[in-house]
Amino acid sequence: MNDLRIRQWLILACGLLLVLPACGRRATAADCGQMVDRMVEIQFKAMHPDASADDPEELRSLTERVRTEFADRVKDCVGRRASGALLKCFQDSQTIEEVQACAR
Repeated sequence: MNDLRIRQWLILACGLLLVLPACGRRATAADCGQMVDRMVEIQFKAMHPDASADDPEELRSLTERVRTEFADRVKDCVGRRASGALLKCFQDSQTIEEVQACAR
């Protein structure tokens, strides 16, 4: 797996967490963590398009590394306004482009 590519994409994606709309309720640590987890899962699947490469242990390991590496950015997300529609958009997204569209 190309860790540099993942880091570059996640820097962009975590930036999206900081631009949450100014409406809705305040995002909790769980909300922010779920958004990061979803972004990691989407990126992982994009990098492993064949179903046989869908390794839950590798995904779990990558998610833990990303959560550790981007812990400060996730903390910055906590307390920002996030609408229910935004959180649902992140959960329903299937592609990187759809995740990016959630923050628009």
